[in-house]
Parts: sequence; C-alpha cells; structure tokens
Amino acid sequence: MRVVLRSRIGGSRVVGAVAVVCLGVAALVGSAAPVVGASTESPSDPGTDSELVEVWTAVMVPEVSGSAWGYSRWARLGSLSPDRFDHDGASYQVLVLAEVAGGLYLALRRSLASDFVLEVGGQRFVGSQSLVPEGLETRGAYWWPGEGVLSGSVGASVDVSLSVAAEVLGDRDIAPPGAWFSQVPDSHDGTSEFSLRLNFDEPDLVVTDWLLEEALAIAGGLLVTVSEVSSDGRTWDLRVAPDGPGDVSVSLGASSDCVSAGSVCSTDGRMLHNTAEVTVAGPGAATRLASLDVGGLPLSPAFDPLVTLYSATAPAGTQQVTVDADPARSSSVAVVTPGDADLGVAGDQVALAPGAQTVVTVTVTAADGAEGTYWVVVEVPAPGPSERGADPPKLNGLAVGGVDDLAFDPAVTRYETTAEAGADTATIITGLHDTDDTVHIVTVHGDDPALTPRHNDSDPVQGGHQSTLAADGDTLVLVIVTSADSQRQQIYVILISPHTSTRSPKAHLGPGLERSPVISTRHTNLPTLDGLTLAEATLSPAFAAGTTRYTAEVASDVATVTVTASAPEGTTFIVAPADADIDTDGHQVALAEPGPGGDPTQTVIAVIARNAQNAVNAYIITVTRDSALSQVLPEGCELQHLQDQGDGTRTASGRWGPSCRSIIEYHEWVSHRPSGITVTGYAHFYELTLPRLSDVTIRLHTYNPGKGETSTHTVLRTADGTLLEHYFNHVNYNSEECQTLFALPCPAHGRLKATLEAGTYLVEAVQHYSSDGRRRNFTINVAVSDYVGESAPLLASLTVDGTSVPSFSSETFLYEIDRPGAQVTVAAEAKTADPPFEVSISPADADENTTGHQIDVAEHGLTEVTVTVSDDATGTAHEYKVVMSGDHSAAVDSTGTVAVSGSTRARVDLADDRDWFAVDLVAGTAYAIELLGADTPPGTPASGTLEDPKIWGI
Repeated sequence: MRVVLRSRIGGSRVVGAVAVVCLGVAALVGSAAPVVGASTESPSDPGTDSELVEVWTAVMVPEVSGSAWGYSRWARLGSLSPDRFDHDGASYQVLVLAEVAGGLYLALRRSLASDFVLEVGGQRFVGSQSLVPEGLETRGAYWWPGEGVLSGSVGASVDVSLSVAAEVLGDRDIAPPGAWFSQVPDSHDGTSEFSLRLNFDEPDLVVTDWLLEEALAIAGGLLVTVSEVSSDGRTWDLRVAPDGPGDVSVSLGASSDCVSAGSVCSTDGRMLHNTAEVTVAGPGAATRLASLDVGGLPLSPAFDPLVTLYSATAPAGTQQVTVDADPARSSSVAVVTPGDADLGVAGDQVALAPGAQTVVTVTVTAADGAEGTYWVVVEVPAPGPSERGADPPKLNGLAVGGVDDLAFDPAVTRYETTAEAGADTATIITGLHDTDDTVHIVTVHGDDPALTPRHNDSDPVQGGHQSTLAADGDTLVLVIVTSADSQRQQIYVILISPHTSTRSPKAHLGPGLERSPVISTRHTNLPTLDGLTLAEATLSPAFAAGTTRYTAEVASDVATVTVTASAPEGTTFIVAPADADIDTDGHQVALAEPGPGGDPTQTVIAVIARNAQNAVNAYIITVTRDSALSQVLPEGCELQHLQDQGDGTRTASGRWGPSCRSIIEYHEWVSHRPSGITVTGYAHFYELTLPRLSDVTIRLHTYNPGKGETSTHTVLRTADGTLLEHYFNHVNYNSEECQTLFALPCPAHGRLKATLEAGTYLVEAVQHYSSDGRRRNFTINVAVSDYVGESAPLLASLTVDGTSVPSFSSETFLYEIDRPGAQVTVAAEAKTADPPFEVSISPADADENTTGHQIDVAEHGLTEVTVTVSDDATGTAHEYKVVMSGDHSAAVDSTGTVAVSGSTRARVDLADDRDWFAVDLVAGTAYAIELLGADTPPGTPASGTLEDPKIWGI
C-alpha cells in the first residue's frame, strides 16, 4: 500500500507538545497514548483535487505490538521511509502512524497549519475531520475512528502519502476516551494466575476498581484482583486465574451511556468508544494451527485447533491436493509432509495415490522449539477393482504421535524411535496403500515378563490407535497389514525406547501433551536369538543374530510350519501367531489357505524376544505358500493377472517374452519351416476365477507392427493343468489346411468359447510361431457373462405399458426406447422353471396403489430400468435393462448431472443436438472428462454407440 499526506496552506494551532501511544510494554511516542475511535463514514477531500499538493510519499511496513499496528519511531515499531517531509519552508517528522484501540493515529513533530488528506493503503483521511486526543499536549496530533486500517497489513508494504490543501485547518473536536490492553502474556499454563494491564488514553476518567470488576468480562477464567497502577487512573493491573487449559479472553466493552453499571466515561460525559479485548492462549498455543485446509475437502471431524487427527476423502482421480496450514502464532512455523510435489504451484502440494490413503502431517514448531503435530488421512477411491497381484500389502503412510519422528519410507518396514519426555501413550496413524486392506495393531511391553500381546486400542475415543507405552522398558508395536482376500500379510515393526535423557524444561503442546527439546538416541542392548528355523523350509538369508527379517517358501500342500527358536540365558521369547496345534511338538503356525485365484499366499510370523533390561526385539519371517496353479507353469513362467474392466471384460496386453514357453509342444507343427529360423511357443499364463457358472469367450490377437496379424494358440486349463479347450488361429491357412499340416483345425471365428463351472482356471496365450524369431505384441480379451442356456434364468417376455420392447429376445439384455410418458408400467415374466425363477424390477414401484410396477420417467435425460432374473438354486442371474430417453436442454437449467468418478448416459436425438450436464468440482483439482462413443476401447465402462461424440465446451 501507499500512504499520501496532503496539507492545506494556512493553518490553525493544536496546543500540545508530545504525543504517546503505549504498545504492549513500549510506548509509541513518550509514555501516554492517543484517544482513538471508530467511524464508518468516508471522509471527503478538502477543496478539489486540483487544489491538493502532494508533499510526501512513503512506504511503511507495519508491525504489531500488543493492541497497536503500524509505525512508531520511539517504540521502534515497524518501518517508514522516508519518515519526514518539507512544506512551506518547514520540516515535519512523522513520529507515529498506527492503528490503536479502534482508530488511526498520526503524530507529527510539529502541527500542520493547512488542511490535508492522508492516504494509507488507498484509504483517505481528512485532517479537518480528525479529532484531538484529550489531555495530550501534542503538536501535530490527529486521530480518526475506524478499524482494520493497518491490522490486516502486518509485514506487508503499505503505500502512504500526504497532500496539503489551500484551506486553513480549523479547530477540531475532542476525541472520546479509548482503552487497550498491554503486558499481555503469550500464554498461561492452565493453573497459575497471570497478570495484564488495562490502559486508558486520558487521565481522570470515572473509573474505580469495583466499577472495573463489574465492567470486565472474563471467559475461561476468573478475575482475581483489580489494582490501580498510575495515580491518574490511566493504567490498571488485572490478575486472572484460568479455569483450565483453554484460552482465556478478557474484554472491556464500549459504553452506551454514563449511568449504567460498568460504564466508563470522562467527567464531561464522553463515553468509552471502543471495546478492548485480548485472548491469552492456553498451554501449547504456540504449537497449534489457527486453520487447516486440505484442497477444500471436508475434514472429519470439522477443524478444531485442539483436535489433531482428521480424515478426508478426495474425488476419484485426484492426483494432488494443496495443503494450507496457518499457525495460531505468527512466530510459529508449519511444515507439511510429504514434501511439495509440485514446486511450480503455490502452496504445499501433496501427491495422492488412487485407491490409497495418504497420511498428511503438519508439524507446528514454536519459536522456543516446541512442536505440535496434526495428521490428515486423505483417501482417494480406486477408479475400479484393485489389481493386487502377488505383492504383499503395504502402507502408504505411517505416523506415530508421542515419539520422535519416524521419517516414514514405504520401502522400510522396521523403525526404531524414542518416546517423548512424559509421554505414556503412542498414537498410531496408518494410511493404506489399498483401502480394501485391513490393519491390526499389536503392542508388547518390555516390562511384562510374559510378553503378553495387547490387541485393543487403549483409548478408542481418541483418534488413531492408542498404544500404552511400557512404564519401565521398551515398547514394541507391530502394525500388521492384511490384504482384503486374507491371502497376504506384511508387518511393520516400531521399536520405542523410553526417554532416558536428562529432561530440560518441557514445551507444552496442549492439554496433557508436552515435548522436551532434548532428543535421546535408542540404547543398543537389543535382545537377540541364538537360533531360528522352520522345519518345512529354509530361511533366506541364513540365520544371523543381527538379522531380523527373513523369507521362506513352501509348496501348496504345506498347511502349517513348525517354528523353533533358541535364545541366550536371560532372554525369553514368544512366537506369534499362537500355536495352531498344541498337541504337536514345536510351535505350529497355520498358513493362509489358497484362495480361488492362483496367487501364492503370504503369512507373517513374529518371534519377539525380551532381555533382563526390559528391552525387546522382533524377528519377522514371511512364509510364501505356493499355489497349485503356479506349480503347473513351465520353468521361467510367472502367473499373470487380467485387468478387470468392471463390465465383465478382463484384458491384458504386452509382448511375448523369451523366458516363458508354452506347455503345448510345437516342434512337429512347423517342421515344414526352414530349420534354424523358426521360433515356437512363446507364452503368457493368466489366472481366471469364476464365482458361478459362466459363459466365457477369449479372443487373442497378436500382430507384427507394419506387417499385420500373426498366428496364435489359446488354451484353457483347469487349476491342475488339465486341458479343457483350445483354439488355433492361423493367419495363413484355412481350417482344412491346418488339419492337414498340424493335425488341428483352425476355424475362422477367431475365439475360444466355453461354459465353465465356478472355480479357478488357467488361460495359456501362445504365439504359435515366429518365422524370423521376433517376439510380437499381443492383446487378450476375456469376456465373462452369466450362463445362457436351457437352464439359465431368462425372461420369456418384457413389456412397457403392455407393449413388448422392440425386438425382444431372451438373450438380448439391453433395450433403448423413447420416453413413452411421465409414468409407465413395466412387466416381466421369467421362463418356466422348477423351482420358479425370481424376477425383480428396479427402481422401486412408484405407485403401489396402481396395478403393476410403475416407473417415473424423467422428462430430460435417461431413465434406466433393471429387470433381474435369478436362480437361487445355482446362484446365477441375468439383468435386462430398458433405457427410456428424454432430451436434455442446452442451458444452465438442464436437469442433467454427472458425479465425479461417475458416468451418465444420454442420447443424441437429432443432428446438432446438445445436452448440458452439471458437475460439482473442487478448485485446484485436475479432472479428466471423457465422452465415450462407439470407438470406446473394449471393456470401458459406460461406453456408448455414437460414432462421432464431441464435447462442445465447459
């Protein structure tokens, strides 16, 4: 901002010599303070703009002290350059330009005879409209009522100017009395009394101690005493006792008259014009946030400076959010982790992962080094079914309150840290890499000889998992992550040592929380084992006392493993999970049972050791149990996974690799090819799991870029490798020629089709041969639908308002018709079966008083009706859909909507028809908007049939 001072030629005199304003414990000018007041009037310039002569321009950087904001030469508050100007042969120095007690105060070393206009940050103040502070014999003292002139500009540059006018500055009225607080403590400790000063800007007001006891309002505490400090009644000392750890507010309200109890007035009837108020923060205020915003997402619970753990959900597809965290104290600093993901964008950008939880940590550090921590667990829904594969589950974030910072790294699974001084509980906060996974937390105390695992949250009311720390010894926390299908596990080990450093004065973080700035390092006397073995497998790496993490592999028919461990004298240990078979020698651990898929399972075993010094340690073994499908695969091959597209289609693509060869022998099939250049049988193997009787169609396409399609072979096997079906697709020969050359037909329909029972199958995709030895690219598409056959649950009829849907067929499942009316009757009849098939229609019946199932049809857009036919005996079902369309309008009043991460369908009725849709978006978030038509890739949800869809604009 810019400040301009304008003065008029001529002048009048304001009697006085020195003006003072107290800011906290320092005086702006001398030892007293100006009277200030508030006004909402906009002063007009004296004369006309052509009569004003600019005599001073400056730049001010306001600072704050107590209840004053701005610049003071004597108080050394803020900066002003230049701080003087010349006018009409005289030099004027600016002593004070500050907002105090509800008004703007200007003090010059000598008074201006001319009227003037002062501009501060674009606001104009006319000299002749200013008031004179009563009792201050100050040359050049001017005051205008009003708030917010400088209090919102602390630390920023403010432009200031002053221009004089031709008119003489006449006599001015006396200002009303004002009040403010000083010597205000930064905070209180929640129990001890504290003191502060109440100041008035003129002497001899009608004020007594009992009047102030009546007039002062205290929130969060009790007024203990009021005593006069100065003999003229300007300054009063207040002692206040807090009633707890919360903030304490003290205020003296403006007076509306001079007769009510608690009114503050001058002897000539001028009333206190402003409300003076101040807040003394409770313990830990310097380590709190005043506000917290995470990409505009709603926080749960709503933000409260005393609440430190929150959760939020971002729209699917969100890649990053901007975190804005403002400390409650300007002297404190807030740091956001993970680090800034986009330095080119203002603010702290935190990267998010789809289908995962990210732990955002905000650490507030006070000037004295004390720290407070806030956590926000941000979840982004997955765009579709998760692709788990055989990888172990993992965390995307891990934070622990009450200990030194872990510095979480997703690749690190063991952490050693130290409890904060005075902490008796650790708060465990996790962010899952896959939100379908689960977390279980186990705590073990080193001072417990039995090493009893503690599974329960010690304080479920608090956010996060509260793990009680050992009173005398180490605390071991195991964070066990289990995949949603219970097939895989991962353990994160957190070893917490007690705080053993010499304690320095504690820095308060909040009620019951404190941190010592002294950081102690973990002791080194960790207990160790002498030996550790599995009877059924070999540990990798080989056992060594200082190595704490191992892996082992067993065959699919091994259901349990026997754990044997030994330890030095004085060291005890336990094995977790508990013994699965106490009647068998050794500690038996049951391994995860193979699921319907072909992935290996993973079971995690922990051996926890304790020594006489109450130190604890954990040895972790991850046992991988092979799957039956994996054992079928040839050497060098790995079981791969098809990507579920969400519409019954599963796909994969890639390139044939030389390390994996097919199960089928090919050499005799290509004997007519020149020896030495023919390569056969590059293969990929995929697991296919079906929940019920299904029709399966597999299409395998391989191609040579620039030359076209090449020959393939598709094989379908049971989980034990038995061949069920195969399809040979040869691009050079017809079926008769294939039969002659290879003793196999190669029909032209281009797909393998089979009806399969519920279970797990192996799909073998093979590049038949490559005449030049090159590996080609390929795509595989597996379409799965409920079984359609004589015994399948199907409809015999489907009608809308008594008329059959167009071209009805039991094996056609989608029908589109124009909107018949505002309400229609939908009826459906299933094929005959014993027991009968069940038929259901959704949405629900809109009018139960009318015969039949009534459906309300939207005037604009699409109304979708689903008719489900199910067979309870087999668990199979089929869905028929009837889509009735009404045109959307091309205006803001369109009823069309689409949700983020969702989709909607509509129809183009005529050429150049345009439909408008409303969507709620979050500022600062990147979105992808797609219009899907006939050329949509196979398997894409919500694909349409329009050949040339176009988005006209947003």
